[in-house]
Amino acid sequence: MNSKNNKNESLIKHIDGLISELNIVRNHVLNSDLQTASEYTDGIVTGSEELRDKIEENDN
Repeated sequence: MNSKNNKNESLIKHIDGLISELNIVRNHVLNSDLQTASEYTDGIVTGSEELRDKIEENDN
């Protein structure tokens, strides 16, 4: 059970990181800095794919 909790905690940290990245993108969009916002979205896409993979691993 403890192992499952550790895996879930790791997922939560990953999700929190993605939320932080989204907030950075939001701030750049609000400041009309769309180039930088676009660059951060690349990281969000990669992070989302990694999160999906981790969730699938934990589900097995």
